[in-house]
Amino acid sequence: MKKKKSKLVIPVDVAVIVLLFLLSTMQGFIYHSTMLGSEAYSSPSIILSGRRNDGSRYIIDDFREAYYWIK
Repeated sequence: MKKKKSKLVIPVDVAVIVLLFLLSTMQGFIYHSTMLGSEAYSSPSIILSGRRNDGSRYIIDDFREAYYWIK
């Protein structure tokens, strides 16, 4: 009896390289997301600030004003 050789669609070495690339990309994404999350949640505040296109700063303190009104 002859044994049938099964042809792989993707060679093993190519599959390993692709998997390593995907894992390294996912690792970078997880690290980046964790760092952004830690920055966002490390100092919670009810006063929000941002910058306009011209570089000037604006402050949103609606929560503080609402708490003052409730008081």
